[in-house]
Amino acid sequence: MIKLINSYYIDADSYQFILKQMVKRTKKEDNSTYEAETTLGYFGDIPTLIKNCVKILVREGISSNKIDDLVKLENRIESLNDELNSILNPLDINKLATKITK
Repeated sequence: MIKLINSYYIDADSYQFILKQMVKRTKKEDNSTYEAETTLGYFGDIPTLIKNCVKILVREGISSNKIDDLVKLENRIESLNDELNSILNPLDINKLATKITK
């Protein structure tokens, strides 16, 4: 797995890319916590996976009331895009995706 942003990761099998999130869960027996991965979706290419990750992060912000107006929404989308671009630009993900699909 490759860390994408926050608790989100990219995984893959021989057919698709997989967006996963590391979450904390609690055991019923003793209330101890442990980390587990949750699959959030399957994608044919990395750019689509990233777009969906941004959508999930924005929805989380809205549902937790951290994003409560359009200015904050625009700022959050821009900051997520900047953060992901700074991580992915050295890879030039669009060129890689084009090469992979040829």
